[in-house]
Amino acid sequence: YINLFPNYANVAQLGAPTYEAYLDQFIETCHPPVLSYDHYALLDTGGLRENYWQNLEQMRAAARKAKAPFWNIVLANAHFDYREPTAADLRFEVYSTLAYGGRGLSYFTYFAPAVGNYRAAAIDQFGNETPTWRNLQNINLQIKKLAPTLLKLTSDEVYHFGTIATGCDGPSDKSLLADGIEPFAVGDFTHADGSRWVMIVNRDVIKSHVPAFSYRKQPTRVQMLSPYTGELTAWEGEQTWLAPGAAVLLRLDY
Repeated sequence: YINLFPNYANVAQLGAPTYEAYLDQFIETCHPPVLSYDHYALLDTGGLRENYWQNLEQMRAAARKAKAPFWNIVLANAHFDYREPTAADLRFEVYSTLAYGGRGLSYFTYFAPAVGNYRAAAIDQFGNETPTWRNLQNINLQIKKLAPTLLKLTSDEVYHFGTIATGCDGPSDKSLLADGIEPFAVGDFTHADGSRWVMIVNRDVIKSHVPAFSYRKQPTRVQMLSPYTGELTAWEGEQTWLAPGAAVLLRLDY
């Protein structure tokens, strides 16, 4: 198992002229059964590292080329100039990865090192659970309910509504959704049984939103997979509200 640098590593660290060349070199040399990387994007200014989304694009492309799943190690504590992760931050990191077809998640780091300004890890320097522990438990329980379906989905396309981050795209003429507004990222999937699914992610980690968009082709039925029961249910009424950083996984029947 070899974990890879994020795309903000410098050329000397990468040992390659570009990040794509670094990924290609690793794949050609190691023929990995899985691609894994880390990217810490939650800045203490309250913003997001600019190339977070681009790194997801790059890893998704590399994973498809290698015919291997990819994992993402995301920030789960504060240190250096990274902020203390909120419940919304953790939801955002998890669901943005899943929308890109990611198949594994790890959190840096479970135990807070007794050095520097590390804080707000799941377990603090005295061995006690912190609010982060409960927040991680909650999002992990959601993943557990969605996982049986997620593991049968193949990522087809990922696109953004509104502001398009560097290296990313808006909806194409083949995307399942079209003409959406801020602040959502969308992953299109095909299930092993041939059904079509979309995951809609609220990119806003401060405010809740109701997704607004049109369908490329109007489905006859839209159901959401509940992250609390693991069962399909109607996507309507209060179900359409997405919490900050949260997502919804929808089955579109035609």
